[in-house]
Amino acid sequence: MRARRWSNLWGALTCIWLIVPARAAGAAPCSAPVTRGAVGASVHLYRGGVPLGQPARLGQGDVIRIGGTASLLMRFPDGNRYVMHRGQAALGCAALVLSSGRPARRTLVLDVHSGSASVAVASGAAAIETPNGVAIAHHRGARYRIRYTHGRGTSLAPRGPLVATELVDVHSQRELRIHVRPSQVGLIDRHGLRLDTWPFALTPGQRSARPGDGLVPLEADGAPCSTGCRAAARPGWPLRPFHKQHPLRSGLNEVRPSGLHIGFDIQARDHQLVYPLQTGTARIIKTRGPDAGVVQVGQFVYWHLDLRIGGGERVHAYRTPLGRIHAGFGHVHLSETAGGNLLNVLRRGGRTLSPWSDTEAPLIGRPRIYRDGKVTVDAFDPQSFVEKIKYDTPVLAPAALAYRLFDARNHRIGGLRWAVRSTRHLADRLQRVIFAPGATNPGFSCFALNRICKPRWRYRLAGGLAPPLPLASLGPGRYRLVVYAYDYAGNVTARDAWFSRSGVIRRDAPSATTANLHAKPDP
Repeated sequence: MRARRWSNLWGALTCIWLIVPARAAGAAPCSAPVTRGAVGASVHLYRGGVPLGQPARLGQGDVIRIGGTASLLMRFPDGNRYVMHRGQAALGCAALVLSSGRPARRTLVLDVHSGSASVAVASGAAAIETPNGVAIAHHRGARYRIRYTHGRGTSLAPRGPLVATELVDVHSQRELRIHVRPSQVGLIDRHGLRLDTWPFALTPGQRSARPGDGLVPLEADGAPCSTGCRAAARPGWPLRPFHKQHPLRSGLNEVRPSGLHIGFDIQARDHQLVYPLQTGTARIIKTRGPDAGVVQVGQFVYWHLDLRIGGGERVHAYRTPLGRIHAGFGHVHLSETAGGNLLNVLRRGGRTLSPWSDTEAPLIGRPRIYRDGKVTVDAFDPQSFVEKIKYDTPVLAPAALAYRLFDARNHRIGGLRWAVRSTRHLADRLQRVIFAPGATNPGFSCFALNRICKPRWRYRLAGGLAPPLPLASLGPGRYRLVVYAYDYAGNVTARDAWFSRSGVIRRDAPSATTANLHAKPDP
């Protein structure tokens, strides 16, 4: 018997996967027959190694081999419809626990050894296994297609309603899962478990924040308008439909050639009309050059428009078109101003963009510690609301990044140190202080020409805005560096990295940094 168990990103039990050999299962529904569709000349069915010919029903343990362009439709006892395409698969039995504290429920699954298969969920959970992963959907109406190719791994492409399918890497050191939504592609290959829009794969060692971390909210920096300061505007979006969420292409203080990004980019179609969030008088800011088509109404500034209004014209919220998005741009840039500052438009208590939510927490790479106490780390923020509009919705930079140091007895050493905190636009001159060499933004050309654009957000965690680790003042022993990444919705991810003052990295901690404290020069 082969048992599989996985947890969510932070370690709370969500699912148990148990593959039961054919001879061991007998309880319904695993023993219930599977209704099949027509069997063509290139479809071969086997039971116990013996060809079946044209059986009326299929059952647990049966093997399917399909060549050419043929396919086989199967209706499982729970009503879920599977289609096996070219390749080989078998019918298996699994016990699934979809939430902690609920009993396991046996169900038939399709075990794809090679080729591809698809499923449409009618009820319950629909699961397909491959040699290195498991895909599972448990929302009525969900559909997905999964493919396994030897040497290349597993790919998962959901379709249908905007609900996530889980993809699980069953061979990682600690089995990991991710959510894959329609328009996204999930992958398990030599690079690990990830979405095709991610700059790096999910790795063990990440967790949710705990009370002992001593964290404070992103917005609690004491600066004016980090929270509140709501504009005199009705909630909505500057694009139709006004009262449905739109995807974001980039956020505040992301790296740009000229410095740091001054607002948020909202993914959109070329030539789409843009409307003001506030009623007021239009002020034209730029009409020439590469950034032509910039207009301010009230506290909000809109960029990249072929303007349809003139300076001094009275415009009405959600009624007067300001202009159309430039050809090739695929987004409208939105900034919000108050008191001479460019604000975080998603701030708590002051957000006009509504509805908006993000349930995906940031991801943190393995931090690299240098002998002078400086630390670099990669991090990014996946989004739970994604679409394909000319290009796939990319990941964002974290809203904030911080660290804290602990000794081996879990005592805090010093305070919480902030490497970046995007409650407002930071000075452009800080770009090379916040970001480490290797940080890249895909740029305009990538989004104009490609479906997938991957940024790489590499930060100076310690030794930039935050001080270096106080290595010289640490006595012999082991220490824990904890990296914290915040997103704009308040989700926080923590990652623990153990190191010793002697420079020997703890080998039994999967989350430990791989950097060498002796040998790495300052980047």
